[in-house]
Amino acid sequence: MGIKIRESKLANGQIRLSLETNQAGKSDYENLRIFLYDKPKNPLEKEHNRKTKELAESIKAKRILEIQENRYNIHSGFKSQGSFIEYFKKLTRERKRKVITVHGIALANI
Repeated sequence: MGIKIRESKLANGQIRLSLETNQAGKSDYENLRIFLYDKPKNPLEKEHNRKTKELAESIKAKRILEIQENRYNIHSGFKSQGSFIEYFKKLTRERKRKVITVHGIALANI
């Protein structure tokens, strides 16, 4: 498993930042929709680049934690910021599967 911050030079002179995630031989890319100045011309642009790089590192660290949570079935709360409705639907589907499985086993034993 590895996550890297990728920089792609754009035609307008900016650099686009994205995350490349490699897991089990599969690569996935996430466009962060944040940009750097290719050649900062003043202190304001340099400060923008510094803060943007910090933001990209923070997002990278969050993704690493999410992957580890999934791998070890740990819940730290990052994903709890998602949609409650989607969470509830997923929980309902899982419970229905368990009920159907238990019901099927009970019918098979009759």
